[in-house]
Parts: sequence; C-alpha cells; structure tokens
Amino acid sequence: MDENSTTPVSKPRRKHGRATAFLEFVLVTILSGSIFYEYLHNAFIQSYVRNAVETNAPILQFALPVGIAAIGGSVFLQRRRDSRESRAAILREQIITNMRFGESVLPHAETIPHRQMIFERPARDDNFVFQKTTKRGRISRIREAERLPEESP
Repeated sequence: MDENSTTPVSKPRRKHGRATAFLEFVLVTILSGSIFYEYLHNAFIQSYVRNAVETNAPILQFALPVGIAAIGGSVFLQRRRDSRESRAAILREQIITNMRFGESVLPHAETIPHRQMIFERPARDDNFVFQKTTKRGRISRIREAERLPEESP
C-alpha cells in the first residue's frame, strides 16, 4: 500500500451473496410450503407425525430446549466475536492512518563501513572455469569443477 493511499484494507466480498441467500430462501420456502400442504391434505402423514411426536415426547422435552439454547448461545457468541473483530479492524485502521515515521535510529548508517565478504561464491568468481569432462554426474562448484557421483532418485 502506498504512503499516500487512504483506502482502507478490507476482505474481498462475495459478489452474489444476497442473490444466493434470496434464492436459498425461496427454495426453502417452496419446499416447506409443499410439505406443509401435503401434511394438511394427507391423513396418513398426519397420523405418522402424531405417532412420532407421542412416541418421542420425553426425548423432545429435553432435546428441544437444549437445541434452542445451543443455537441461541452460538448466535450470541458469533455476534460477540464479529463485533470484537470489527472493533479491532477499526482500531488497526486508525493506527495505520495516524502512523508517523520519525528520525531513523542510525542517522548516518550509510557512512558506517561494512565488512566485505571474504569468500565469494564460485559461480561469481571470474577465475573459476568449468572444465570439460566425459564423466557422468553432477558438476561440483568447488575443487575445479570435478564430477560428483550421480544422485539416486
């Protein structure tokens, strides 16, 4: 990001998120409506549902409140996490926009002499010459380009 740029950094968003959500809502509504319509007009399904609920009543009395509490708790925790992340993103943006760079720690660092490399890599050494050979194998970068044994796969 440039120093002069003021555009905030954000996550890339999905292009068709709302359209996809709307399409899913329509499909779920149609399927749920058709099942409910079938329930209202079919005596066999009504008796099946009634028997299933009566048979599993003790389980449903426990599982239904626990499931509702779990869903509510997860929604609460997810919203809390999202709000914390959005606050952190806003704080990061404020810190980045208010950031100012002061004087460098070593104002004359370019005048300090640096130790030169003692050993230069053979490939950049002008005196290093690859010698031709008929032996198979890899070429060594040291010891006058001697051939090394072949690598096994």
